[in-house]
Amino acid sequence: MKLLFLGSIIIIILIIIIILYKYKMKSKISKIITHTINKPIFEFYNVEGNTYKIFKKNLDDQRKKMALNYQGYTQWRIDWFTENTILYIRLFIIIYLPKSESNNNEIKLYLDNLQCHELVHYKLDINIFNKEIKKLKEKLPLTEKKCNNELNKILKKMEKENINLDNMTNHGCIKNKYCNTINC
Repeated sequence: MKLLFLGSIIIIILIIIIILYKYKMKSKISKIITHTINKPIFEFYNVEGNTYKIFKKNLDDQRKKMALNYQGYTQWRIDWFTENTILYIRLFIIIYLPKSESNNNEIKLYLDNLQCHELVHYKLDINIFNKEIKKLKEKLPLTEKKCNNELNKILKKMEKENINLDNMTNHGCIKNKYCNTINC
């Protein structure tokens, strides 16, 4: 008898959880609050070498050790969660770059131009994010599931546009309106 009673209580609790889950999935998001870090977060890794040739060899060795595909890398992440009918979104952008203590002008120029190239990625990401969030706000109210789908589309767009930027500039090796060429 006690087992039947406990089983009934467990079934009722599961039904309540399912109903609450379905309600949450159907509830409409009516407001979006965003938080964007206004400056990129820089993470530097050390590269030794007093001549450009040695620096470049050490740079390639170091980035392979760190499992980086490129000498510089801009990484973005969008976190989001909902509370009642509000969607909270945060954008983080981290730029990974080499640094050197060398006074060699060719190395300094390379590092300056690489940083410039990564900052173009940063600006591209901020612009896409702001533009797409504005479009998303115009579509409200949306279900949480639809908001999740839309945010994933924003991530895919950011990824695609960053690939396009790298292809257009050969990863910064081609001079563009923002930066001088990187000595590749």
